[in-house]
Amino acid sequence: MGIRCENQLSHTVTLCMDAFSSAYDECHVAVPAYATIMCWPLLLPRVCNVKQLLGIGICNSRNKINPGLGLGYSYLKSAKREIVSNLTDIKLQHKVTYVRELHDVQDAKETGDRVLYTFSEKFITMQSVITTVNICLALLVLRIVYSAQNYHDLYLTSIDYDNVYITGYFKRIDQKRRKKGKVTLLPLKKMEINRYIDVLSTSYVLSERSKLLSQILKVMLEAVTATTFVMLDRLFYEALDVVRKHAMERIPSSGVQDLEIKVESSGLISYMLRKVLEELNSNNQHKMVSNEMCLPQPRAMPKMFYFRIYGGYIWILLLLCINPYTLRLRSYFYPVREKQRILHRYNDVLKKRVKMQKTLRRKAVQAVRAHYLSGENLLSLRIRFPQLLGWLEALPVARMKCLICEETAPTNCDNRSKSTQGWHSCTKTRCPFVYCDECWQEVESRCLACDPALAELSDIDSLSDDNLPRH
Repeated sequence: MGIRCENQLSHTVTLCMDAFSSAYDECHVAVPAYATIMCWPLLLPRVCNVKQLLGIGICNSRNKINPGLGLGYSYLKSAKREIVSNLTDIKLQHKVTYVRELHDVQDAKETGDRVLYTFSEKFITMQSVITTVNICLALLVLRIVYSAQNYHDLYLTSIDYDNVYITGYFKRIDQKRRKKGKVTLLPLKKMEINRYIDVLSTSYVLSERSKLLSQILKVMLEAVTATTFVMLDRLFYEALDVVRKHAMERIPSSGVQDLEIKVESSGLISYMLRKVLEELNSNNQHKMVSNEMCLPQPRAMPKMFYFRIYGGYIWILLLLCINPYTLRLRSYFYPVREKQRILHRYNDVLKKRVKMQKTLRRKAVQAVRAHYLSGENLLSLRIRFPQLLGWLEALPVARMKCLICEETAPTNCDNRSKSTQGWHSCTKTRCPFVYCDECWQEVESRCLACDPALAELSDIDSLSDDNLPRH
């Protein structure tokens, strides 16, 4: 080792002298003769004396290497041999568990992904449906505007259009005629009450009741549909809540997870390996196993949504009940035009009142024809089979109506063996028609359905003035 160091230093000195010599020659050629003194520093040989500069004992390796290096190196070699030789003595213990192979079975994550994908597809479809419904509702607003404009135009152009309101002006006209001793119209006859609407009355007429009933039925059907969805939501919540309550399992377990790695040597390398591997050691005991994280966590619909849903329907029903009263206010928007309409209506009712007998005969013709042309219904079945279906009399639709005002008769009214206060029936056996007390007085206590003069009325004469086409 020292000889090699000496040779390297000698070779370095030789190269250094050669470099200075070639540099002196180039300098002597490049500078003039009177300036060659400038090249003399290149002839100094002490610059290349590396041994003197580095020290005399530079090649002595014993002075430069720390003691114990060789011993450590030998320990590393022996540790390598020990590690490699002990690899054949490692013993691994493991337990083989039988896992049944399942085919076409998806795990929970895949199931969740599929559910989310399907839900996103259905959500896109529902968004399209909601957009279509919103467009239809927007177009419905145009229909409302068109209907309002159409009613406005007909109200101002046709004097008979929707001219059924009894206003204060109508009552003042009647009061003036009563003071003069002329024929008056108020109070209206029973057959006229259902045709004309008193704007100051709190009760509904027959047309308003029938229209209100149909609207309420429509709203109730929508409420039933909404209730169905609410009940389905509650059913899903209850089902998931039952699963959450009864499917939770807390299984006590005494399982132990034990992992221990031992390094038995006491050297430096062993100490390093021991520090690295001791973090892998574990001794965990499982005392309780629960599936709570895998169970659903359902949430019930807030009570505020119930209030919004059914409160909205209650508000709609309230508006429907108020709607007939608000419609009566239409007679106040054009007072001058309304006076013309009231005068026309008063004169029209007065003309009908003067020819009341002819009006009653026309009404009787219409009622008799409607009765015999109505076909099979509960009333006809009860009359045909009185012994078998007599109990249907408890239903209003299975009872006779007044031939003139169409008021439903009470029970046992058509039974001639019993008298019903305020109602009258024809004395003939084959005549099923009945009359209320007021209408019976109007027809002078005789049955118009049995009057032979009814057959003399033609089809055109049998039409009332209100059923004639209006232009």
